[in-house]
Amino acid sequence: MPPIDGVDREPAPARGGGLAGAQGAPADPQTEPAVREEHDDVSDRVLAAVLAVPEVRDVHAGVVGEVATYLPGRRVNGVRVSEEGDAEVHVVLEFGSSIQEATDRVRAAARGVVGGRVDVTVEDVAAPS
Repeated sequence: MPPIDGVDREPAPARGGGLAGAQGAPADPQTEPAVREEHDDVSDRVLAAVLAVPEVRDVHAGVVGEVATYLPGRRVNGVRVSEEGDAEVHVVLEFGSSIQEATDRVRAAARGVVGGRVDVTVEDVAAPS
């Protein structure tokens, strides 16, 4: 594809995937796959636990899709897990749900997976079906 402004540019060098590359440090090829698998498993398990809460209709990736765990070739929307074992979860609740009770259940479900602090944000309330 020709450059838009007429200036040829070298593509930006690829950064390592996984947690090490995301933090700006060079990725260690010997440890990166294990970290990726563990992170993948944790974010997927948090997602499953949160979606099992009866008041949760769905997860939400934020206004511009910024809340997600980025994995090689895919992302887990609505869940962000840190290396320290903390999580951030953004949810859409069923109409008529008690927000306090629902967020307490979401927090407990996610904490059962990560063990650290869990921040829950209610992004939306789904219309009654």
